[in-house]
Amino acid sequence: MDGSISILHFNSRSLISNVSKIKHCLRQLEKQVTALAISETWLSDEQADMVEIEGYNMFFTNRTHSKAGGTALYINKSYKSRSVSNMSFALDNIMECITVEIEIKKSKNLLISCVYRKPGSCVDTFEKKLAELYNYTSSKKMLFVCGDFNIDLLNPQEHNATTEFINSMYSNSLYPTITRPTRITSHSATLIDNIFTNVMDRKVISGILINDTSDHLPVFATIQNCTRIKKDTRTVVITRHKTPESVNSFKEELRKQDWNKVYVPDVNEAYESFLDILSGLYEKHCPRVKKIVKQKYAEKPWITKGIENACKKKNELYKDLLKNRTVEAEQKYKTYKNKLTKIIRCSKMDHYNK
Repeated sequence: MDGSISILHFNSRSLISNVSKIKHCLRQLEKQVTALAISETWLSDEQADMVEIEGYNMFFTNRTHSKAGGTALYINKSYKSRSVSNMSFALDNIMECITVEIEIKKSKNLLISCVYRKPGSCVDTFEKKLAELYNYTSSKKMLFVCGDFNIDLLNPQEHNATTEFINSMYSNSLYPTITRPTRITSHSATLIDNIFTNVMDRKVISGILINDTSDHLPVFATIQNCTRIKKDTRTVVITRHKTPESVNSFKEELRKQDWNKVYVPDVNEAYESFLDILSGLYEKHCPRVKKIVKQKYAEKPWITKGIENACKKKNELYKDLLKNRTVEAEQKYKTYKNKLTKIIRCSKMDHYNK
C-alpha cells in the first residue's frame, strides 16, 4: 500500500454465496486492501473455513440463534493484528460487531470495527451500545467503524432517532466518510452503509464502488501517509534461465562433445560420465536463477476472455440502472445478469469435469 491503509466494506447477504464475487472484485483492484469488512455474512462458526481468502487473516462474529446477520473482518497478513474480544459480540435482535486492532509502525495503532444492525431493531439501544464501545478508545487510536447500520443518513432531520445516532457518533469524534446512497433500487435510494472515522490529521479518501455483489454498494476509505510494518509477501522461485539462444548453444555444444568417456565397459561408470557431461553443460548454458514473484490470488481458469467481456457489459448495465433507476433498466440488467450467471456456472462445471 506504500504508506497508505485501506478499508473496503461489503454487505454480502450470504458470504458463502458471494465470496467468489468478492475475491473477483479484489483481483480487479490495483493494490491489496488492508482490511476487508463484511456484514450480513449469514455464517455459523463451523463455516468459517469455507470462506477464507488467500493473504488475509479472518476474524468474525456470528449471530447466536440464527444464520442471519453476522460480521467479519479480513486483515492483510502483512500487518500484525489481533481480535479485541471486549469489542466483539452479538447482541440478540439488535446487532453484531467484530473489532480488530492493527499495529502500525511509528503511528497510533488502527482499530477497525465492522458493525451490522438488524433492520427494525431499537435504534436507541444500538446508539447507546456504540457510544459505550468508543467512548474511551476514539482519542487513543485511529478508529474506523464500518458496516451496514440500516439507518438512512440522507434525511436525518425527518427521523429523531437518526439525528440522535449521528450526534452520538459526533460526540465520540466519529464522522461519516460516505455521503451518497449505498442501496439504490428503481423506487428508492438510501444511505445505510458507511465508514465512520476519527482520523482528521491525515488525508482520507473515501467513496463507493459500482459492484453488484449484493443490493448494497461497497464503500471504501483510504488513509494516506501511514507507515506500514514491512513484511515481504513476495515469493522467491528458483527457475532456469532458458532462452532460445541458450538452448541452441546447449545443443550445439552437445554435438561437439567428446563422448569417449561414456563408451566404457562398466555400465555404472558410463552412466555417471554421461550424466556429468549432460548436467555440466546444462548448468553452463541454462543456469539456475532466482525470480521474485508477487503474491496473487488464485485465478479462475473457467473465466474466459468472453466471460470477462460479458462481466464488463453487465457492470455497464448496472451503472445504467443506478443512473436512470427505471423498471426497463432494472429488467434489462437482471435478465443479462441471470444469463451470465448460468454461463459462468456451466463453464465452471465443464472445467472440473475435464
